[in-house]
This record gives sequence, structure tokens and C-alpha cells, in this order.
Amino acid sequence: MSESWGVRPDGDQGKVVWFTLPTASPPVKAPPRPARRTASEPAPGFAEAEPVGRTPEHAPARSAVVG
Repeated sequence: MSESWGVRPDGDQGKVVWFTLPTASPPVKAPPRPARRTASEPAPGFAEAEPVGRTPEHAPARSAVVG
């Protein structure tokens, strides 16, 4: 049951009802999040890659429109 409520007339045939609900317990604090990386730190899990084999040849420009 609500500890605080009320009713008020609203117009010829209406009414406004309000109530408040008690909170069961204080909110639980979320666990702390790990610190974020800064821009100067490298991203983990990515290695620098070097091209292997021959380099790709330049392809001629093509139109995306058929015809």
C-alpha cells in the first residue's frame, strides 16, 4: 500500500489520483570499471603487419554504371 496518496477532481466527470511508492532498499552501487586506455597506449591484440609477397598492381578505373 502507498503511504502517500490523494484524489482531486478534474473537470465535470474526471479526477486525478496520485500516489508514491516507498523504496525497498537503497540502490546498489555498481562495481568499479577498469581504467580506460589513453591515446598514447597501443591497443592490445594487434600486431604490426608487413606486406608479404608481391605488391598489388594498379587496377584501371571502372565506371559503376553499366554501359
